Order: sequence, then C-alpha cells, then structure tokens
Amino acid sequence: MVRLLKYELKPDKVNFNYIRSPAADPQELEIDHARYAKLSLMIDEDSRCGAIKNNYAGKNGFFKAAVDIYMHGLIAKPWRRNGPK
Repeated sequence: MVRLLKYELKPDKVNFNYIRSPAADPQELEIDHARYAKLSLMIDEDSRCGAIKNNYAGKNGFFKAAVDIYMHGLIAKPWRRNGPK
C-alpha cells in the first residue's frame, strides 16, 4: 500500500489520525501503537528525503505539514520509550 501511495499516486500530502471517542464501533479505538509509530517514522523519513512531497497548499503549507509530522512523533514517542502497555 505504501508503495502504491508513494510511487504511483504521488500525493501532495500524507497524514493519518487516531479515531477519538466516541466511535460508532468501539473496536475502532483499539490502536496498534507499534504500527502507528512505524508509520509515523516512515512518513517523517520519506518527507525528509523527498520521497513524498508532504505539503499543504498555500504560503504556510510546509510549516503546517511539519507540524503534522512533529505531532505524529509526539504521539508515538511514549510508546517507543515505554513499549506496549
């Protein structure tokens, strides 16, 4: 899926979010923290090396995209530091 996204679809921006409560299906709130951390790191690395553009439109597009990547890292950081709970 990542290869399709990166090399064929070539989007201007890649982002993902946790589903917040309340959810229609409680299982949607069960997050695989290891996958989240891995995806966060992949997007960060791909953005830094230019494999994906990762930019919003407009004057502050790169800044907004950088904030998204930073937030992904902050969310994943406790899991990487402490391991799964």
